[in-house]
Amino acid sequence: IGYFMDEGKGWALDMDELETKIKRARAEGINPKALVIINPGNPVGNCLAYEDIEALVRLCKRERLVLLADEVYQENIYQDRPFVSVKKVVRDLGPDFDGFEVVSFHSTSKGIIGECGRRGGYME
Repeated sequence: IGYFMDEGKGWALDMDELETKIKRARAEGINPKALVIINPGNPVGNCLAYEDIEALVRLCKRERLVLLADEVYQENIYQDRPFVSVKKVVRDLGPDFDGFEVVSFHSTSKGIIGECGRRGGYME
């Protein structure tokens, strides 16, 4: 299930559209298990707003989706909005989200200028 970011709104998510796509997929017999986000985005280096991440987390909990957060470009930001990790947002939401399933990916091979070379990374 694909979704698009709205460039005109600072690369924000349209949560209504995303929720509609999930429901439509289920109506067609597709059973989504996870949602993937890439934050900051590549190649423009945009960061999702805290409110967008919170809305995504709430959507994933409500829809019983594992949230896979590709956060390997967190050092490659080309705008004023700061990077906020999904894990921080989940923790900020308190004990109601203690069992929420999120997988966060980071890398040691994407640095300040997105250089490649030796590969290494981790997830938790």
